[in-house]
Amino acid sequence: MSLDTIKCPNCGYMYQMDLGEYKQNLETIVTRGIFGKDKSKLESSNLIDLKCPNSACGKSFEWKVE
Repeated sequence: MSLDTIKCPNCGYMYQMDLGEYKQNLETIVTRGIFGKDKSKLESSNLIDLKCPNSACGKSFEWKVE
């Protein structure tokens, strides 16, 4: 488990989460939802959608996974 530091581009709020595990769980959910369609697009994408946990902001943004 490695934590990545994320900074919300909207409000500047900084927090940490395990992006590798998050991306893996997200790909599993999406793959189940599309029932065997081309998964290569999901694996090659380095951008994930996140939502700011700051209650004053709460906006969604894209974050690049390295």
